[in-house]
Amino acid sequence: MKLLYEEINGRSRAQLPVEEAVLRLIEAEEFDEKAYRFLMQHYADIGMYNKTMELYERLRSILARELGVQPEKQTTALRLAILQKRD
Repeated sequence: MKLLYEEINGRSRAQLPVEEAVLRLIEAEEFDEKAYRFLMQHYADIGMYNKTMELYERLRSILARELGVQPEKQTTALRLAILQKRD
C-alpha cells in the first residue's frame, strides 16, 4: 500500500492520471477512506461530480454493510464541500 501511495503522490505532482492507481489502492484495502477522499477530490477537480457521489455512496455502503459504521467526519465533510461547489 505504501508503494501505491508513493505512486499516487508522484503521479499527482506530475499531473498524470491517478484514477487507476487509486482504484488499485481501494481494491487492495476497501476500507481506506484516505484513498476514497483522494479520488473524490480528483473527480471533483475535473468536474466529475456524479462519480464523486457514486464513490462516496459505494464507501458508505461498504462501511455500513461490513463494519456497521459511517464514513469518517473528514470524508463526509469533503462530500458536503464538493456538493456545495457543484451547486
